Amino acid sequence: MDSLIATARSNKVATCLGIQDFSQLRKDYGREQADVIMNITGNIVSGQVTGDTAKQLSARFGKIMQDRESLLINSVAPPSAVPNN
Repeated sequence: MDSLIATARSNKVATCLGIQDFSQLRKDYGREQADVIMNITGNIVSGQVTGDTAKQLSARFGKIMQDRESLLINSVAPPSAVPNN
């Protein structure tokens, strides 16, 4: 599985894996292969998880707060530019 993901990436192909829980991956592929698969993934989208999976994701995501800024661009012209009818 890990070679498939790596080969796809080198050919600019995105792979999307769906697993219910890390323990499921470990059961099907063994601990070592499951760790490799988890570590070569680029992005992780997660719903509610518990146990070992929650601990691993918490450690992976970390607790770094980043500053962010929002900019709202209004596509409607200002009132002075709208003609009166």
